Amino acid sequence: MDERQVRNGRRGQALCALIILSGLNRVSQAGVAENALPSLGGGTLIMLRQTAVQRELMLTPSQISRLDEAQQTIRQSLQRNMLQRNEANTDTDVPRPSLTSYRHLQEGAITTILDAAQQRRLRQLDLQRLGIVAAIVRPDITVALQLTPAQNAKVAQIRAQAISAQFAVSDGIELRRMSPEQTARYKARIQALQQAESDRLTALLTAEQKACWRALLGPPFIFPPQSAEPRSGHPAQ
Repeated sequence: MDERQVRNGRRGQALCALIILSGLNRVSQAGVAENALPSLGGGTLIMLRQTAVQRELMLTPSQISRLDEAQQTIRQSLQRNMLQRNEANTDTDVPRPSLTSYRHLQEGAITTILDAAQQRRLRQLDLQRLGIVAAIVRPDITVALQLTPAQNAKVAQIRAQAISAQFAVSDGIELRRMSPEQTARYKARIQALQQAESDRLTALLTAEQKACWRALLGPPFIFPPQSAEPRSGHPAQ
């Protein structure tokens, strides 16, 4: 194995480690193909299955049931598409659904089932879940914050530097071979780098833009640990 193959292998290991620790939303901004299909049932509809989120939005049992049905319908649609692609055995006969089309399906279900106030709060929770690192590169947030071309260029620079730093820390890392203590130390280093990136991006904003960002976030919400998320929807108590 030559030096180039070794470097590529290490980069792949680093990317896998970052995906596991940082989540797909964050890493996708670093270079994962924009039309990559997310995990079935992922995204906002999954967040809406959390009991704490259901309570925060004051969802009714009927709304929760309809959201579950919408998620199942979207999942089945994606599964049918994947099956058709496998049977066709080609990338050209059956088009692959894009991340954008998947989001449109979710958006349609959410806007149909939730009222205006619930949708507004849900968007706030979604931004809190993403954080400024993932959110600031979204076109709607760029427009809302009225970022200047110079700020956009600086955002790209900060993002590139942060990703390089995280890859450097992750070089040669294999989580499955690490002890719990080593994993904890590695995770702490990655989180420190992510916090530093968040702080740099926040500092880039003007006072008015920071106020706008806080308004977009709304009142702080504490998300439950992922392990505590329900696997199936049920009415909030």
